[in-house]
Amino acid sequence: MTIAITGLGVISCCGNDVDTLWTNISTGKSGIAPISKFVPTVVQSTQVGEVRNFILNSVFDSRWNSKTDTHIQYALNATKQAVDQSGLDFDKIDPSRVHTVIGTTGGSYNFIIKNQNRIDNKKAALPNFIPGHINNMSAAYINMHYGIHGSGLGISGACAAGNQSLAVGSMLIETGQADVVIAGASDSWLSELTISGFESLGALSYDEILPRPFDKNRSGFAISEGAGILILENLEHARRRGADILAILSGYAMSSDAYHPTSPEPTGDVFKTMVTNTLHRAKLNIEDIDYVNAHATGTVIGDAAECAAIQKTFTNNPYISSTKSMTGHSIGSTSAIEAVICVQSLKHQQLPGTINLDDLDPLCPGNHLNHTIDYPVKHIASNSFGFGGTNGLIILSKNN
Repeated sequence: MTIAITGLGVISCCGNDVDTLWTNISTGKSGIAPISKFVPTVVQSTQVGEVRNFILNSVFDSRWNSKTDTHIQYALNATKQAVDQSGLDFDKIDPSRVHTVIGTTGGSYNFIIKNQNRIDNKKAALPNFIPGHINNMSAAYINMHYGIHGSGLGISGACAAGNQSLAVGSMLIETGQADVVIAGASDSWLSELTISGFESLGALSYDEILPRPFDKNRSGFAISEGAGILILENLEHARRRGADILAILSGYAMSSDAYHPTSPEPTGDVFKTMVTNTLHRAKLNIEDIDYVNAHATGTVIGDAAECAAIQKTFTNNPYISSTKSMTGHSIGSTSAIEAVICVQSLKHQQLPGTINLDDLDPLCPGNHLNHTIDYPVKHIASNSFGFGGTNGLIILSKNN
């Protein structure tokens, strides 16, 4: 069964709509800037990918402004964009045949910090703390707004949550349980608590210019936030209602390194198997892949391990880049945002480059792009690795 993509939505530091995001990505404009959400007292890594000028869309219940944490609001706005583009009319489709699958690493920490401060001051937690924060509630609020009666799933797959949500959404369609799936991910981790936690792991860069994926002088990633939402649809269902087919989600796979809490598996064998499984599902060969949107966050170990795995697996030497050089690493939502970027790449027949890549590390072999090029791209592989060794890979293809 073929999975069509009929709608896209995004909230990110590079733009709060798809066209703005693509304009910035294709022209190499970074969204990394000094943080404004709080005044740092402990952290040193203050260059982040912050969502700016965000307002919850007025179509949603105004009470949700105060009753939901930011990751839920990001998911709601991105979903509104995607639904609008898809042309879905929920009054004309069976609500039990629509499902929602929204990934996250941990949502937002704002409600946790706010309510812990209340406890420290001997006050009870607020009634909206749990229902306005926990991992399944982005999907739940989307379903409440649109009257969706299929499942509302929250996928917690660390930094692979976006791709894993797209995979699960595809499975729901392929197994005949859904005609339409709203799939993607949302995360908002810009708090001093979470930034300090990543600093303690040595994962964040303190450089003035950051991040620098694949560069010999890279020293870590820039943390960011945002949401990416895609409307997945049974191709025949989409055609029957005259939908515009933006791209095809032709393949997907997930895997577990079963190796280390934070470091990738070094041999690349698990990645190679995941790629093989994805290609098999897509009915494609290695040489069909034109471009790999790499996970590449800008960490010393992670970038080198991923490049080695790509080199070992993709013997056709496809183009490679990391759009996290512009968007930063938005944790669970990052691969969903990258999926939106890849669909735009297919639409515009352009491949985005890795900015800040001035001195390629010899430990990061590959056919790297450091600027956008015009290219007749047909098939894109988008990769994501997550803490705990949880991985996800999707293949996005041009609709012929």
